[in-house]
Amino acid sequence: MIFRILTIMIASVCMAVSGLANAVPITHNDYTLNPTTNIVTHTDGTDWLQWDVTIGESINSALSKYASEGWMLASNAQMAGLFTDFGWGSSVQEDDTVATIGTYSASADESAMDEFIELFGTTYSNQVGCSQLDILCQRRTSALFGSDLDDDGFFQYAHVHSDFLLCDLWECYESPDFARIVSDSYSFRSLIDADRIMYDAGFGVALTRVVDVPAPSTILIFALGLMGLASRRFIKTSLKSSFDLLYLVSTMVCLNKPM
Repeated sequence: MIFRILTIMIASVCMAVSGLANAVPITHNDYTLNPTTNIVTHTDGTDWLQWDVTIGESINSALSKYASEGWMLASNAQMAGLFTDFGWGSSVQEDDTVATIGTYSASADESAMDEFIELFGTTYSNQVGCSQLDILCQRRTSALFGSDLDDDGFFQYAHVHSDFLLCDLWECYESPDFARIVSDSYSFRSLIDADRIMYDAGFGVALTRVVDVPAPSTILIFALGLMGLASRRFIKTSLKSSFDLLYLVSTMVCLNKPM
C-alpha cells in the first residue's frame, strides 16, 4: 500500500513539474520563450521579459512595475551580447549606431530577424492592405535599453525589423529585414529619457534578470531517491521485481518529458 501511494505521489510530482516547465516553448539560438510567462531564457540563466509586454512604457514606469520581481534595465553589454548571439553587429558604446541589413524574401518570413521577433514579441505591425494583397506585412520589435555610461540621461534602443512589401497607388517597395542598435545621440534623443516613451507606442522596454531556480531534473532525482529509500524499508523481498519495473517506468516517463 505504501509503495503504491509513493508511486502515485512521485508520478504526480513529476507530471506537475514537467507541466509547469513545458508550455510549448519556442527556441532559437539558445534562447527559449515560455509563452505562458512571456519570459525568454538564455542558456546562461539570464531571463528577458518579452518586449511587447511593456509596449508604451517609459523606462521608469516599466521599472516601477517589474523591479520588485528582480527585473532591471538591460545594459549595453547585455544588448550587445544578445545581438551577437543572433549573428548581428553590436556595440557597447553609447554613441554607436550599428546595423545589420538582411534580404527581402517574397515568399516567407524565416530569417534570424523573424526568429528574434517570434521570441521577443511584435511591438509594432502594419496590416493595412497587405493581407488583401497577399504580401508580407510590416512588423518589428523595438525596446529601450542602456547603461547611460556617459551620464547624459538618455538611452539607446534596439530595433529588429522583418522584411515586408509596401505598396502605394503607384508602385511597391521592398524593405529588407534588419537589426539595429541605435545611439543615444540619435535624432529621437529628446524623447528617450527615463520618463518618456518614443515618438509612438511601438516600443517596449528591455528588462533582464538572473534567477536561480532548481532544475526540474534535480527535483526529480530527489523524489526518486526518496522513493528508493522508502522501498527498502517497506517493500518485502518478494515485491522487489515489481518495484524495479515500476521504478524504471516512472523514471522513463519523467525523464522523457520535455522540460
